[in-house]
Parts: sequence; C-alpha cells; structure tokens
Amino acid sequence: MAYTPNNNPYIAGDPYSYDLKWLIRKIKEHDSVINNISSTIEDAVIAALGKHEPTYYESAAELIASGQKAATIAYIEGYYDKGDGGANLYYITDDYNNIIGLDFYLTMSEPNKWAIPVILTPYVTPEMFGAKGDGATDDTAALNIAVKYKAVLIGAKTYMIDASASVYLENASITGVDKIFSKIKAIPNDLTSYSIIKVLSNSSINNLTVEGERGDHIGTTGEWGFCLRIEDASNIYIDDVILKDAWGDGIYISAAENVNIGHAYITNNRRNGISVISVDGFNADYLYITDTRGTNPQKAIDFEPNDHDNEKIINVNIGTLVTSGNTYGSLNFYNMGEADITIDNVISYGEPSP
Repeated sequence: MAYTPNNNPYIAGDPYSYDLKWLIRKIKEHDSVINNISSTIEDAVIAALGKHEPTYYESAAELIASGQKAATIAYIEGYYDKGDGGANLYYITDDYNNIIGLDFYLTMSEPNKWAIPVILTPYVTPEMFGAKGDGATDDTAALNIAVKYKAVLIGAKTYMIDASASVYLENASITGVDKIFSKIKAIPNDLTSYSIIKVLSNSSINNLTVEGERGDHIGTTGEWGFCLRIEDASNIYIDDVILKDAWGDGIYISAAENVNIGHAYITNNRRNGISVISVDGFNADYLYITDTRGTNPQKAIDFEPNDHDNEKIINVNIGTLVTSGNTYGSLNFYNMGEADITIDNVISYGEPSP
C-alpha cells in the first residue's frame, strides 16, 4: 500500500484508501480517530500499537486462518481480496467480554479468539462487512451492519438488496462516490410491497442511485414497491439522487416531519414518482420526475392521505418541479384534509395538464 507523506489521512484519488501510518501515529498520540469501539478496547489498541506494528494480510480469510496471538493488531488490505474496499485494522482478543454488544467481528479459526474491527476513517464501506458490490451477491446484511456505524461510503458498484428485508437507515447517512454508478438495487422478486431503503429519523442519502426491479419483477399484482419509504421519521435529507424502476413509487412519505429533498431525478416508476400521505414539513427543490406509468394514479407527485380526517399534509414548500412523460401529469390532490402546500414553479412536458 502506498503512503502519502503529508498529513492527509486519505490517499489522493482513492476514497477507499487512507494513510495508515498517519492514522496509527494519531492513535499513539491518543488523538481520537477510532470510532465505534469501547474505551476499553481503544486503550487496548493503543497499548498494542505501542508494542507491535500491525501484521498485514491480504484478506479477512487470511486473518481468520492466521492464528495471530491476542492483544495484537492486524491489518487486512481487503475483505475478500486486496484492494476491494474492505481494508481495515483489527484488534485480536481472547476476552469474550470485549465482543459483547458489537455489531460485527471476525471469529478466528483458533477457538476463543476474535478480531474486532478498529474503524479509523470517518466513514465505513459495506465491503468492510463482507459486501461485494458485484451486482449479483445479496449485500443486504452487510449494508445493514454498515449503517449502524453512522456514515457509509459506497463505491462505484452495484449493491444488491433483498427488498423484503430492506436497508434500515436511522441516525446515519449513505453517500455514493458517483451518482450514476454508486447503486443500491433490488433483487428481482414477486412481492406486492417492498422498500429498498426504509428511511428513519435523522438520516441522509446523497449522490447515488436507488433502483427497483420493475423490469424483472416476477409477480403481476401489488403497487407498493418503493425505492425509499420515509415513514414515522423526521429530519430527512436527500440530495443528488436517482430513484428509478420501482414496482410502486420512487418515494413514499407518511407520518413524517422535516423531509428535505433536492436535485432528485425520479424516473420510470410504476405508480407515482412521489406519494405524500401525511407530512409536516416537506421542502424540495429541483425535482425532475419523468415517465411514471403502469398503475394509477401515475402522477409525478400524488398528495393523497389515507385518512383525510386525521392525516395532514402541511408546511410543504416545493421550488422547481420539472415533469415529463408521466401518464396522468404532474400533480394529484385526492382525499385531502388539512393541507398547506406551496409549489413555486411547475414545468411540464408531454403530459396532461396538472
């Protein structure tokens, strides 16, 4: 691994790589760069680095098979293969109490010994937890572990998701390195209802694509397959995303507060681009919603409470909305109860009037 001589912890041009020597020096100086491990383990890591340099392995499998002794540090250069994005430090322990409550660890081949990941960067990658991002492997479990570490960076790869299980995003963020090629995609299924990502409170999604499976959907019924489901959630921030090919909606919003969406391209979804059931505080700008077709209402944005007596759609402010090719046009207001909706600018091409 090449190291940079300056004080930048990241190697230029490679978001998956960081200057390990710089980080180890900061750890030895008791500078806080270790994330998501207990103070007991952090003290043990500092002590181990004071005595030994890390032992290097090309993969997690090599580390697991190594028999490396406890109270030492290992560095894997990739989870499956060197350079695959899963690189990380591990602390080797034979103290079972050190792993209780951890979301992720490696079980060594030697009985009663475990490798605990020492998260050094401000983000994690799904590859650190076994994701492949090869467009074929089910990466649902790895992504759900990764988001527990708060900030997730996904590469220019395709991560396949079991949409019946969903990725649960809460108090966390997912950011792609490339809006088009950093992709979270549903595995083809026969479900009438699914959510690729369930977006819960205090979460953000940036610079990536979330893609459904309508072209490969196995069933014929249902209309509730969503790229993003924002429900019983608050303080949501979504920016610079592509949401496409859902069996139902690009985004479904219900019982939510303070939802913020910008620079979203939402296309080729089967029911609606965005469905708004109930919300208090929905701020959006530069929404581009196209080619919604397949099952009604087939609108760019559908404002439609399930229970108009008890569900409100209030404090909605949309700046620019551009729509094109949606079967029944840009906007729908149905079964409305209390509502407060402002839309500054609607630009519609090739579809019925709003």
